[in-house]
Amino acid sequence: IGGNRVIGATDEKQQLTPVDAKTLTTNDQTGIRIRPEHIHHALRRLAGITEHPFSKQFPLLVPAGEGLSELWAG
Repeated sequence: IGGNRVIGATDEKQQLTPVDAKTLTTNDQTGIRIRPEHIHHALRRLAGITEHPFSKQFPLLVPAGEGLSELWAG
């Protein structure tokens, strides 16, 4: 994640605000709740190990379209 960057937000009651998986901006209508498996999936993609046998032994079950494609972009 590039420096000086925050992803996600909370409302006045400290409840999460859904995030668009492609743009990483808040989106109440079509956003997702970022969970640990989303971060881990993005880390596997960054490391190039999504197809590694060990990764296949421990599937993350991130739904299609919920991959955080821009998480590591500058």
